[in-house]
Amino acid sequence: MKSDSEKIKEYIPKVRKDIPKKYNQVKLLDYLMDDDIRLLISITTRGDGKTYNYLLALLKIAMKFKSFKFMLISRHFTLRKSYTTTLDGILHENFDLPRKSIFIENTNQYSKLYVNEEPLCVITELNAATDLKYYSTMLKYYRLLVYDEFIALPTDYLPDEAQRLKTIYESVARPVDNGGVLTTPKILLMGNPINFDSPLFSYFNLYHILERQKINTIEKHKKDKVVLERWKNMDSLKGMKLDTFATSKDTDNSYSGEFQTNKNLVISPKEYTMYKNIVGIKLDNEQYLVIHYDEHLNYYLEITFKKPEKIQYTTVLMGLTNGVKYLDDYYYIQSLEYEHNDGEIKYANTYTITQFDRMPHLKTLDYEELISECKPPVPIKPNAYDEEEEYQLKQVEQTKERLVREYLFNDYF
Repeated sequence: MKSDSEKIKEYIPKVRKDIPKKYNQVKLLDYLMDDDIRLLISITTRGDGKTYNYLLALLKIAMKFKSFKFMLISRHFTLRKSYTTTLDGILHENFDLPRKSIFIENTNQYSKLYVNEEPLCVITELNAATDLKYYSTMLKYYRLLVYDEFIALPTDYLPDEAQRLKTIYESVARPVDNGGVLTTPKILLMGNPINFDSPLFSYFNLYHILERQKINTIEKHKKDKVVLERWKNMDSLKGMKLDTFATSKDTDNSYSGEFQTNKNLVISPKEYTMYKNIVGIKLDNEQYLVIHYDEHLNYYLEITFKKPEKIQYTTVLMGLTNGVKYLDDYYYIQSLEYEHNDGEIKYANTYTITQFDRMPHLKTLDYEELISECKPPVPIKPNAYDEEEEYQLKQVEQTKERLVREYLFNDYF
């Protein structure tokens, strides 16, 4: 007898047949039952129907298989209402359901969607992350976390967005008695290529994937447990009028499919291997500033959620531990800011650049001073005189040994 996981795999192509070819074909769902994958990411042009089609597909799967349930995550409480309205509209447009068969249970922490008295999905927001821990016995059955519009305008991001998503994930990632179809929870991220400001890019270390993968491809990155879909859907853009705001399909990132980057300030992948030494600095919000430098003390800067191997400094008191030094006023020089503003400093990625704009005090840090304090000592090589002296002493010792042997040999006979 086939398991629900096997049946869902067979069912997904049937779901896809109902989607017009010009719209998003929900191809990430082909990896839904792949145990090697933890993160599914769809970054495509605006208007390709990814939100509608993925939600419709997930509703169809949840209605057919009781062992599958999913969770929708928004940034704020006010967006929960828009999700429930969207789901209600999708259900009535695609299913012949009596009005009374759809019911939404609302609490302060979440909303729950029922169809024919069967729970299908939970809708919550990042700001409820801590409170959701008290509902883990229920949430553990909603093992696909869907975060739509995870790429937003720079001012829309929460300062601790990545940590809140992690907290919700931990509430879901509890043992399930009956197993369910997803042995390990997965996250589905959907968005348009507006900017690189999303903290999730850094938290999941996605830059090398985004830089390597071409547009109009879907690839499985097994080492990173990620499947990324990048798509520029030209058919879905036909007939759209964008000139009201002096926007074109070629220059607007959300329609062109390409991220806005600054290659002049970002270090090239070929140069990464040249900088083998690091200085680690603990920042606020679980982030780190890493100085990568070479033997000539050239350097580039990176802001990341990944903890570096070494942490020598901290900008927050909570980071003070043995061997870690607090960066006081001595290390900040206001005039050094011009080096960043004049484009003289290199960065690891676009996210780091945006963080320096958000934390301009980091531009005034004396990075050369920090490197000089942390660089490993250069071994002292013996000069020519020392080598000659060592050679002469060695010759004297060899002569002594030879004389002793000769003396003993002659004396014995």
